[in-house]
Amino acid sequence: MKMEQLWNEKYRPKVLDDVIVPFKLLVESKKWMKHFKEKTGYPCLFISGPPGIGKTTFARIFLEQYGYHVCEFNASELRNGPAVSSKLREINGKRDISTNEYLAIIMDEVDGIDRNGISGLIDVIFPKQKKNKNKNNQWNISPLVCISNVITPKMKTLIAKSTHVKMTEPSRKELYELANKIKKKENITFDDDVILKIVKHSQGDYRRLINIMEYFWIDGKDIIEKDKDNWIE
Repeated sequence: MKMEQLWNEKYRPKVLDDVIVPFKLLVESKKWMKHFKEKTGYPCLFISGPPGIGKTTFARIFLEQYGYHVCEFNASELRNGPAVSSKLREINGKRDISTNEYLAIIMDEVDGIDRNGISGLIDVIFPKQKKNKNKNNQWNISPLVCISNVITPKMKTLIAKSTHVKMTEPSRKELYELANKIKKKENITFDDDVILKIVKHSQGDYRRLINIMEYFWIDGKDIIEKDKDNWIE
């Protein structure tokens, strides 16, 4: 028997037009990529903002749209300087052997990497140039997107060398539109009052919204029917 796909995967955006992000993030990201390709700007895009709002999903789709094969790492995998430097040097500026696409790097949850890890990241992406060496050599690198839920002092140098964009929580209107899109596709019979309550309880988090809708539609419809006013705390 085929297992049902979890809704968070089912409704994960697949193309850039499906990603609901602030207009400024889209504009600044496109500007950053333009300068990267022209070798006139920063090789690192730094996206910060609260969890659950689609930062990593946006970064992945954005880089894929520009023809890159994305290598994604998490702070839980690489926490210190040697680990970060070693892994990045393996892939930096390389092509994927199966697709021949250039590699791009997403470093997720940068706030979980220690200070030496941040230094290792900087050393690889912003190598020191030897005197009289061709400056274009510093651009034989992969575009890097760093993602963080919070900003801490240890990130000061990295942010100063990056294009930094803050991603804000989605509006209730955007969450409401997503909830109704899911409602239509899943033939959900919740009335508008229930949808609005789910939106409010999601606290600006897309994943939380989708998880709540999936739980109450698949497992908790009877809870809503029994207690229309107090089914969610």
